[in-house]
Amino acid sequence: MFEIFPLTFSEFLRFKGKDKETYISFSKKLEMKNRISYEQYIPFYKEFIEFGGFPAVVLEEREERKRILLQEIFTSYFEKDAKNLADFREMSKFRDLILILVPRIGQRLEIGKIAAELSISRETVYNYLAFLEKTYFIALLPRFSKSIDRQAAGSKKLYFCDGGIASALGRLSDGQLFEQSVFQNLRPTHLLNFYSKEGKSEIDFVVDKKTALEVKVTAGRSDIENLQRRAKWLGLTERYVVSLNYDSHQEVIVATDI
Repeated sequence: MFEIFPLTFSEFLRFKGKDKETYISFSKKLEMKNRISYEQYIPFYKEFIEFGGFPAVVLEEREERKRILLQEIFTSYFEKDAKNLADFREMSKFRDLILILVPRIGQRLEIGKIAAELSISRETVYNYLAFLEKTYFIALLPRFSKSIDRQAAGSKKLYFCDGGIASALGRLSDGQLFEQSVFQNLRPTHLLNFYSKEGKSEIDFVVDKKTALEVKVTAGRSDIENLQRRAKWLGLTERYVVSLNYDSHQEVIVATDI
């Protein structure tokens, strides 16, 4: 059995015929940061954000055709996987759930609100989400805690399998799309959690239980200081802000290196 996810950005570049050395270590990613490399690869990263990492979409050059392919991928999933594998009586409600999940990317799910919005039971919402997660359409990140029991409890944070699919199904902010892309880059090789306190998300990703990552379109000094304070309190040994726009601060990793 193999888990095959949509392409990461480094894989995306290989499909584009571009060669860029990548590093697993976050400290090495930071060390190798430079503006010339960033300017060279940021147009590709912005395409990755918008259209995602499905191979057929990446290889297609025409934007309109990319959008058509993404719609076809979703239709195939819904008509084949969902209808053939799931035993749901109301497939229209299941489809509606998928659509209302799109603007919730990067957020903690409130099951009660979703159930009320769709006029279905909480149990049905849980069943729908479990199916979407088991079929790799979504991922639900648990809250980071040193206690396994506390980690399992509470609401989880939502991401889609691919940012291109999410963009094809609804509207997302620039921040959500960027955070989704960072998730896609990290998911294949890292254990991911998020951290929140008193219902507010405070660290976007806790990676392998030791590294804190905060995702910002544009990083500021306050973002760096807040992350350092929270990560230190949790005992996380590494902490970095990941920025879409180039930033020279030594604590900031740029998107093209993530």
